[in-house]
Amino acid sequence: VGHTELNQLVIGQLRAWLVVVGRDAIQKAKGAANSGAADGTSLRRLEISMARLLGGLAKFEEMESLCRSSLLEREAAQGPDHPDTLECVSKLGFALQRQAKHSEAEANLRRALAGQEAALGPNHANTLVTAYDLATLLLEHQAKPSAGYQEVGALYRRVLKGREETLGAAHLETLHAMNG
Repeated sequence: VGHTELNQLVIGQLRAWLVVVGRDAIQKAKGAANSGAADGTSLRRLEISMARLLGGLAKFEEMESLCRSSLLEREAAQGPDHPDTLECVSKLGFALQRQAKHSEAEANLRRALAGQEAALGPNHANTLVTAYDLATLLLEHQAKPSAGYQEVGALYRRVLKGREETLGAAHLETLHAMNG
């Protein structure tokens, strides 16, 4: 086994371990929140971190399930327009997109984007991620290509400009946005 293969094996094992530990930590945080021993902030942070991890592992069904249950809790505790709630809506949209549930994904990504623009501003990192995900979805599954491409282009240009302004032209995320 070569160095690269060994690195990939170790990283894969670490991610699998993190999923197991993350599931356990979420259950403990839910227990603490339900008993009144904690306010739920740690739980919300754990859930969004777990959603990112599951997305990175292409476990989109589990990611969707986690986001749906987390979203219900966030909307009840924080309201539909809270930045944490909107980040959860965005992650749900991403999970749905990856499972080819395009219309529901688009609705969630549009909701998240509109809310994040209002709550966080157009150049916030979360807003830009959601805009990028929406542009990608529209590019891949647009029913009306000519009109859709104009929106896709505008979204990608906006992400690129926002990342250039906030991160700089040489930042890896800015360079990634150039491929959009």
